[in-house]
Amino acid sequence: MGRSYYVERLTHELMHGAWALIEEVESLGAWPRRLKPAFPRCVLKSCGPQTGCIDSGKDVIVGVNAFASPEEPMIPVLDIDNARCVNRNLNSLAS
Repeated sequence: MGRSYYVERLTHELMHGAWALIEEVESLGAWPRRLKPAFPRCVLKSCGPQTGCIDSGKDVIVGVNAFASPEEPMIPVLDIDNARCVNRNLNSLAS
């Protein structure tokens, strides 16, 4: 029973954190033109390190980069240049 409470608590914290971000975005107006410039940069910068840790295997995602089933066919994955995407998004916000 104690573990169920722990999972419920984590879910509750995640929901409230996500809702706070949604309210912040809504209070600033339409995305991306009215969004304050520091917010998207912060969000984009926070995604990069996590993606790098998953790609390098430092962070384990079961079934993706660890313990993948050999019987399942490989799904083609688009190779994306993260730095180019971040720069393009930041440049579009600046204009």
